[in-house]
Amino acid sequence: MNEQGPAEAGTPLAELELSPPVWLGDDVTIRDVAGAMTRTGASAVMIGTGPAIVTEHDIVRAVASGDPPGAPARQAATPEALKIGRSASAIEALGTMLREGIRHLVVVDAGGKPCGVVSLRAAAAAVFGQVDARPGSRVCASRSAWTSEEMRRCRCA
Repeated sequence: MNEQGPAEAGTPLAELELSPPVWLGDDVTIRDVAGAMTRTGASAVMIGTGPAIVTEHDIVRAVASGDPPGAPARQAATPEALKIGRSASAIEALGTMLREGIRHLVVVDAGGKPCGVVSLRAAAAAVFGQVDARPGSRVCASRSAWTSEEMRRCRCA
């Protein structure tokens, strides 16, 4: 969302309210990354100079496979995060994430320097945020305020 109201599908990422990247060193542990996520509310953290990216999903997968909290975060990370330029649109970011089966993209400036991370959720909100779906329509973006009957008619329940 931008200051003028809901973003549109063609809105450049530079106009979205992206959080600055949370960036940690190469030697951090899974516990360090989880702590940084908790403190900042970030769902992804960049580590090292690559940058590699560690997401909430990566943390869950590492813990589920038995990695101790003190294990190096690099072993749970995606070594080369996919990047997208700040001038790319929200719909380009959404399409890239869906095509690649990922939930985060590192946003880079014109010089290639990371300046933010866009999540699948943020890109989808920018693309679909203006949808004013009604029961019976094909798109049910505003369903949280609907009654259960409206949800059933929309087939979003």
